[in-house]
Amino acid sequence: MLHVFFAFLLALTGLINPESVYVIPTLPVESIYVSEIGMFNHRDGRVDLIQDVEHPRSVSIATDLIDPKGIGYSQGKVWVADVNRVVAVDPASGREKIFPSRKFKPRPTFLNDICALEDTVYVSDTQKNVVYEIHRGKIKVLLKLKAPNGIAYDRGDNSLYIASYTRPGRVYRYKNGRIKLIYSSRDIDGTDGLAMWNQKRILFISGYLSGKVVALDLKNGKVLGRLSGLHNPADIAFDERDSTLFIPEMSAGRVSAYRVKLEK
Repeated sequence: MLHVFFAFLLALTGLINPESVYVIPTLPVESIYVSEIGMFNHRDGRVDLIQDVEHPRSVSIATDLIDPKGIGYSQGKVWVADVNRVVAVDPASGREKIFPSRKFKPRPTFLNDICALEDTVYVSDTQKNVVYEIHRGKIKVLLKLKAPNGIAYDRGDNSLYIASYTRPGRVYRYKNGRIKLIYSSRDIDGTDGLAMWNQKRILFISGYLSGKVVALDLKNGKVLGRLSGLHNPADIAFDERDSTLFIPEMSAGRVSAYRVKLEK
């Protein structure tokens, strides 16, 4: 049987409530986008591009956000879930396109994670129990689910995986209008982030309340490995180019990086 092993690499410290990490393959390896909530309910949230995490250089692309959480990238823009609105930022110019709360029905109150594809963006509202779809500027409810949080797209079978911020934690697969529970465990209590290792068909799942990350084999539903002792792991990201998992640990104010190995 295969097993996933996590080897600690480094930690980026001094962050204020880092919530989400996103990797863009067109950027150099170990360059990441990070959303920082800052002080809750203050307009001090930001999204930074951190280049070369071993010798970090940080550039802010947005600094006027409220409590930014999930981030994604498509159409040349970084998409940000910011409480009750979605902000699309041009990283080069800093120009923003805002999708305000009045454009959503029902109006959002706790937008959480974002999954951005070529022409479609999905965003979860954990309090409203819905996942919205933004397609070519038009917004609709894609599905209803209890406390949806993390969202990941599976290129292997063109489905969405959606985390439910519950106890026990739950992960669902959504495809062709149907939703199915695929995994539930106390190991992922407060299920938050999802990240795909597409080449190996492995889904990484973070439990914000459990302080763990689980590696789930999507081919057979078996757990291949667990990482414990984390401080509120939130919206994780995986870089397949060098098998690095980035984990924002909100309460510790850091983003930790682990090299992931798959061995028998």
